[in-house]
Amino acid sequence: MRDPQAGEDHGASGEYTVVEPPRRLAFTWNWDDHDSERQLIELEFSESNGATTVRMTSHDIATEERRDSHREGWDICFDNLDRVLAR
Repeated sequence: MRDPQAGEDHGASGEYTVVEPPRRLAFTWNWDDHDSERQLIELEFSESNGATTVRMTSHDIATEERRDSHREGWDICFDNLDRVLAR
């Protein structure tokens, strides 16, 4: 991932732990530079009136500062997804 403000690259890895199409997806998330901070990300998808709602839960974030940073990053990702899907 490239930080658009700083121009720095950040690597991450993980494994899918649950794949239940079309309802649920879960995976571990681990930044390369914070190896001890493995997180679990869970996504739940629900459909209503032709629209899909995505509920995301992130577990095991080490600090409030990192939580806020992750929230900002995921918000940007979901905003970008909205833009792409609106085309």
